[in-house]
Amino acid sequence: MASSGGGLVVVSVDGSAHSEKAFDWFLEHAYNTGDTVGILHIHDLSNVMIKIPLGSDMPAEIIERVIKESWEKVDLLIDVYKKKCDNAKVNCVVFVETPTSGRVGERICQLAKEKSAYLIVMGTRGLGAIRRTLLGSVSDYVVHHSHIPIMIVPFDT
Repeated sequence: MASSGGGLVVVSVDGSAHSEKAFDWFLEHAYNTGDTVGILHIHDLSNVMIKIPLGSDMPAEIIERVIKESWEKVDLLIDVYKKKCDNAKVNCVVFVETPTSGRVGERICQLAKEKSAYLIVMGTRGLGAIRRTLLGSVSDYVVHHSHIPIMIVPFDT
């Protein structure tokens, strides 16, 4: 990397082995001393709500518990990455966001721009060709819409 350090690098994490691999690879091979790592997790509550049957008469307490448990999992996830940064003696900040338009990739691009990051790092999710064509992928969206450089780390790196 050409940077001399001191900038913000946003690393997107989602709890998958792919994002963990990208995070670890970045710290080991591309981190610049003095940079701050922005640990970014986009918590898409629509994925949580899928667990609640549509049109069900599920009590509000259960729905609230499901949502609360999802946020507790986010806290645990973020703790894992903060510990990785602490162990590597890397400065980090945490960004936990919800997608504004239902598009996780869009929120990643927006946040990186808002925070003046100079790089976005993310893994590939490993979708098959058909699923990627039908659903798109977050990394594809970011590659095509980001205004700053992106580092995509394949899982088998």
